[in-house]
Amino acid sequence: MENRESHVGPIMPYGLAIREAQASGDAARIQQTTEHARRWLQDNAGHEKHGEVQAALRELEESRGS
Repeated sequence: MENRESHVGPIMPYGLAIREAQASGDAARIQQTTEHARRWLQDNAGHEKHGEVQAALRELEESRGS
């Protein structure tokens, strides 16, 4: 099994990465993932995963009361 923590650079903010950050309960990780996902959404409006990332980010923000 691959260790995601060993990767250098940001993880693509697909729904799984966002949901994993949420499940971790690590506030710094959640904040970093949220910021990265927002930037990614702005820069990749036509990407095939845009809707998935947007939905996962919305779930994360709703769960945090943002």
